[in-house]
Amino acid sequence: MSFIKDVLLHLFFIIFPILLYQSLWLDKFHATNVKQNRYLIGLLAIFSILLCMTFPIVIDQGLSVDLRAIPIIVGTLYGGMSIGISSASVMFAYEFFQFGSQSMLPTAIAFSLYIWAPLLMTSKWFRLGKRKKIQVALGLGVLQQLASFSAIAIHGKVNTQSFILGQENIDFLLYSGIAHTLSLLLVIMLCEHVREMTFIRGQLAASEKLNMVSELAASVAHEVRNPLTVVRGFIQLLNDPTDQTKQNYSKLVISELDRAERMITEYLNLAKPQTEVREVLEVGDLLYEVSSIISSYAVIRNVSIHTDINQDLYVFGDPPKLKQVFMNVVKNAIESHEDVGDVWIHAFQKRQYVIVQIKDTGSGMSKEQLNRLGQPFYTTKDKGTGIGLMVTYRIIQSLRGRLRLTSEPGQGTTVTIFLPTAKKF
Repeated sequence: MSFIKDVLLHLFFIIFPILLYQSLWLDKFHATNVKQNRYLIGLLAIFSILLCMTFPIVIDQGLSVDLRAIPIIVGTLYGGMSIGISSASVMFAYEFFQFGSQSMLPTAIAFSLYIWAPLLMTSKWFRLGKRKKIQVALGLGVLQQLASFSAIAIHGKVNTQSFILGQENIDFLLYSGIAHTLSLLLVIMLCEHVREMTFIRGQLAASEKLNMVSELAASVAHEVRNPLTVVRGFIQLLNDPTDQTKQNYSKLVISELDRAERMITEYLNLAKPQTEVREVLEVGDLLYEVSSIISSYAVIRNVSIHTDINQDLYVFGDPPKLKQVFMNVVKNAIESHEDVGDVWIHAFQKRQYVIVQIKDTGSGMSKEQLNRLGQPFYTTKDKGTGIGLMVTYRIIQSLRGRLRLTSEPGQGTTVTIFLPTAKKF
């Protein structure tokens, strides 16, 4: 019973900082692009390590165990290599402060035998699915326990005055190994649940905003469009070819009416329910068609379009909707240039996704602007409405894909679209 109580106490030392991280950081986000605070992750991981080492699970003959490896592994996976190294440094320093140099050897042996695995996983951890992460966590737990047992055995051979493990202590170490592995699984599942709930909350917030704009568009757009059409027609009839001033005024009024018409069309596209007609599409054909259509607009803006599109890239979707996605993104890339520039369209397949990258050399965006993209009525363009990108997000989500933007001020923007692959029948 005492063993279970001590394990639960150590679990509290590890789980409480995770919930604290959710409260202090993740609850601030109301969007789907959840960011990690590496400094806070490192600080909370060190906090857990110190508590676990201060209140260890003590065995007879001077042997003690604790769950300090769990915050080191979790901090490395979610915070990166620097967090793993810094938390390990604090662990060694506190070990030396507590017990001196005599306990450093087994700790260093165990650490060197298991830390390489989470360090190798840091670059691809967030790309793994939830089930795959649980499998990796199970493997890391087993590896860490094998490393601990190996360290104890090596230390026993090196130190001739080492204690002799009895059967009772061997059983205790075995139980603690099982508890350690299961605890690591529990902590990883909790971290993934917290991240998933944060993402879902962001999706719900975005969906509420989208529904609000859709209802507004549906109730207003049709009523506004009809009188605009009438006004445009009568202005054309009243145009006097002999009066140059009236002609100029008429052109100006008609151009502004056309701009209002385009805005209303964007709202209507947002309000329309998504079509259920789906088919297998070749992404390359759509991209070449889009680049051909928009090439004249690019020439007017002094922007060159370059394509590098692989063949046989198949996805399952609605042709007009997917074409609209590509058209919106490429048009935004062209309009991001104030002067001469380039736009690259690159398409290829990676694992189960068709990836379309559209990169420009335009003015770029700050992190604050990137975080606000996709929100209703937010745009970085002088004459934009912010609706086009909302429609783009909505279509991509309906295709079970995702969109990622990276940008730096003055360095251009890269839009990466991930779409699930489909088989050609």
